[in-house]
Amino acid sequence: YSSSIPGPPLTGDFELTPAIIAINLENGSGVTNCFEITADSEGSIIQGFRIMKFDNSAIYNDGNNTKIFGNEIGISSLNVANGNASSGITSQNADGVIIGGMEHYQRNVISGNGSDDLRDKSNIFLKSGRAIEVYGNIIGVANDGINEISGGSLTPYGLLVKSDANSIGSHLTNGGNIIGKNDYGIYLQDSDSSKIYNNCIGVALDLIGEIDNTNAGILLEDANRNIIGNIENGYGNHIANNGSGINVGAEGGLSQYNSFYRNSIYNNNAQGIDLKGDGLVLPNDSSLNITGQNHEID
Repeated sequence: YSSSIPGPPLTGDFELTPAIIAINLENGSGVTNCFEITADSEGSIIQGFRIMKFDNSAIYNDGNNTKIFGNEIGISSLNVANGNASSGITSQNADGVIIGGMEHYQRNVISGNGSDDLRDKSNIFLKSGRAIEVYGNIIGVANDGINEISGGSLTPYGLLVKSDANSIGSHLTNGGNIIGKNDYGIYLQDSDSSKIYNNCIGVALDLIGEIDNTNAGILLEDANRNIIGNIENGYGNHIANNGSGINVGAEGGLSQYNSFYRNSIYNNNAQGIDLKGDGLVLPNDSSLNITGQNHEID
């Protein structure tokens, strides 16, 4: 059965003012997940909580059409890391999930999670399922979308995506995510046919601050037919100040037929788009053979 678990309304302006959340849920010891949404709880809503220090995930979702918005997950009210061990949010076997939104009361701040070296360490882990929407969130940094959190190491993955046909970001006003201060901003692993657009990856909410993802803004491994950016002007991603901008790594499996449109990629330490994940600039090989060094991209 579906459930609605709302805390107090989230107050504060979307642009820069942090929210005021009245309900803090902190694990003392031995509790695996704060909220577990089962497959028979379709259409559940979780809103308005600060969730910290659980042994696995703050929210573990297995239900279709779940909505998660207006929460702060993994940090205290003072932006001190107090993360959940594996991930802030894990969603598996669930379709149509919505995480965040474009209204000020819908944004989640999900930072400082993934401290357990043995698991899928991420702020958001889309394990399986389809058609999941993630937009309007702050992922990896403080609740003002500009500054770093204190007292914790970088989360390995801002978003770890192993599911298909998702939307990360939105063309709607305030629909993009702010993703920074992770090892990798977004990691698509064996993930196909998703759209990533209108996000700030390594760039703060004010489009000035540098909130680098250390290794790469976006990493693709065995990830095919994804669209990064948007053909319509204004809906590309800002990808800057990271290790590399977009890393199409071959180590975990060749990624093919991905498209990159109208992104602003600048000021990354390595390449803007690294087609092989080795940091080398490859000359055009004039070959349409997909086994060639440029993988049929000249």
